[in-house]
Amino acid sequence: MSQASNDKPTAVAQLVEQRIPNPQVAGSSPSRRVDPDAGDDRSRFSFGLYKFGQGYWVRILTASMLGVLVMSTALWMAGELKAFPIPTPRWSLPVEVNAGEAAPGDTVTLRAADDTALGSAVVESYTVSSGVGRMVVGQVSLLASRSSVADTKRVVVAGGEGQPAKFSAAVSVPQGLPIFQLIYLQAGAALVILLVGGGLVYYFVGLKPATVDFLIHTDGEMKKVNWSTKKIIRDSTSVVITAMFFVAALLFVFDVGLHTLAKVIGLLDV
Repeated sequence: MSQASNDKPTAVAQLVEQRIPNPQVAGSSPSRRVDPDAGDDRSRFSFGLYKFGQGYWVRILTASMLGVLVMSTALWMAGELKAFPIPTPRWSLPVEVNAGEAAPGDTVTLRAADDTALGSAVVESYTVSSGVGRMVVGQVSLLASRSSVADTKRVVVAGGEGQPAKFSAAVSVPQGLPIFQLIYLQAGAALVILLVGGGLVYYFVGLKPATVDFLIHTDGEMKKVNWSTKKIIRDSTSVVITAMFFVAALLFVFDVGLHTLAKVIGLLDV
């Protein structure tokens, strides 16, 4: 009898349904626990961005357009600085020696084409070969505010009292030696704009909560847009082009008809 009772089938009501502790809802992604010690793989490359991974494309495109604007500003500034006057305390004078010899430390008189004295300068270096050489002068002192070393056509080293000039030479094209090259100023200004602009873009697109939330919400709204298919765009374009030619032909017919009617009733002489 005990065996019979053991062979008796178990009632259906006694079956207990075993359910998964966290049943997964259709369409949802399975949840996983993040190890706080190991860290999330994506968070390792978040660079401190606020809500990293959300609103990806809108944030990327916004940062890209702002980056183009920053680079354009840097290029514009570099171009504008071409006209910036860099101080030129030293000048290089190509000379053709007429008489005498000059030496570093001599004070030369700068003269214009009409032999008018423009000012004076001190010779820093002087090299000559076969009567043609180059003289570098500094400590320039001009007699008038409108005078320029670039107007120099002749240099003279005066001799003693009642003596002829110690040195005389014709100057072709004076060249200013600026305290630094213009390219350094242009590159520095462009670099500052790139760094400041890049920092602002990083802050507003990646860190500032208000801006980031706006971009994330914009990305969410863009996902709700029902984009037209290729067939719809092609059909709509065909309809527009056909309607355009139809309206143009209709206007042409009305124009010719009204012109002919005006000629028939005498409104037009020609």
